[in-house]
Amino acid sequence: MFRKSEVSQQEDFFGSFDFNFSSRKGRELNNPNSWWDLFYKYVTCKIDEALFAGLYSESMGRPNAPIRLLVAMMILKEGFGWSDGKLFEECNFNILVMKALGLSGLNDTIPSESTYYEFKQSLYRHQVEKGADLIIQCFQRLTEAQAKLFGVSGDKIRMDSKLIGSNIADCSRLRLIVSCLLVFWNSLSKSAQSRLTKEKRAFIAQLLKKKPQQLVYRLSNEEKKQLLEELGGFLSELMTLYSSGDSEKILLIERILNEQYVMDENNVSLKKGAEIDANSLQSPYDPDAAYRTKRDESVQGYSVNVTETCNAEGLNLISDIQVEPATQSDNGFVQSAIENTETVVGKVNEVSMDGAYNDVGSCRQTGEKRSGSTGRRTRAHALMSGLCRRKRRCATRRYLPRCHRFTYLPT
Repeated sequence: MFRKSEVSQQEDFFGSFDFNFSSRKGRELNNPNSWWDLFYKYVTCKIDEALFAGLYSESMGRPNAPIRLLVAMMILKEGFGWSDGKLFEECNFNILVMKALGLSGLNDTIPSESTYYEFKQSLYRHQVEKGADLIIQCFQRLTEAQAKLFGVSGDKIRMDSKLIGSNIADCSRLRLIVSCLLVFWNSLSKSAQSRLTKEKRAFIAQLLKKKPQQLVYRLSNEEKKQLLEELGGFLSELMTLYSSGDSEKILLIERILNEQYVMDENNVSLKKGAEIDANSLQSPYDPDAAYRTKRDESVQGYSVNVTETCNAEGLNLISDIQVEPATQSDNGFVQSAIENTETVVGKVNEVSMDGAYNDVGSCRQTGEKRSGSTGRRTRAHALMSGLCRRKRRCATRRYLPRCHRFTYLPT
């Protein structure tokens, strides 16, 4: 059941930090310019718990743990790069971290590990079912509040992207297909497994004797090709015997079959390597990851785009973060990055980005697009097409092309 937590709670007088520390230590601990005090004041206290109400029942179940504590813990974990174990150690025994979370006494406690993991699972389920990332929305609200408080302007912004590798093994085709098969098979109940013929169950049992990488290691190229062809027919048979009602992992089998094989009425044959799309499955343990080569870097994972204000004076803030499969092109981030930034820090007049975000052809096409029924170009389209014109005009000059509302920085 959803219930908002109180920002400040009654202190245990004898257990409070102030009671147990000397006056000198107390002054240092309560320094208003310390990172823990600023984090508590501008992050922990400003987390809008009502945003997460949809994760809980309105009337049933026990009240939720303080959401601002759970979200603040997630932020601290990523900010310091802690493991989960290190996070709970710091939150339980590091007084500075406890202060950052708003805890005021030695005996104050944080949510348990099980509560923390259940909260993260609820966030994931909500994103899958509703298509809304509540952590991103929380981040935007925090940034918007900080921008208003400190007078941060969105007049000038800059953005850049980076490929981030997923924590998955680099799979060969055979290893990938065998891994997907084993993940699916282990997700089935005993009764569901019994539907398969004894011969086929023995085939899978033989595969299960070794890890996929060990199986692949001992096979010759001809044996690998033969096994790949055999697996194609086997996967097709699984599709006829099982459905999502037996296991949601059947979607892995369907995907790997469509991406790695060509199917007709009577035959299942292996695709050529060049025919496999870069968006194809890279690992059964991270189905969203994709493959991409950028400059001299090859990655199985994601492309992360970060946008921040870059005014010459005053505070600057990160205004937008987007994470997409690695195949996402840089110029695909631009419009949403500008629109998201404007909702947080106001109107954007100048954008700085490197040449990977654009090419003349795509700019020309982008400039012709319209938004909605108004027939007017979006702000991103205007900025992009402005770059296109300047880029063509200044292609042979040595200075940085610059237009009224756009700065183009070549890679």
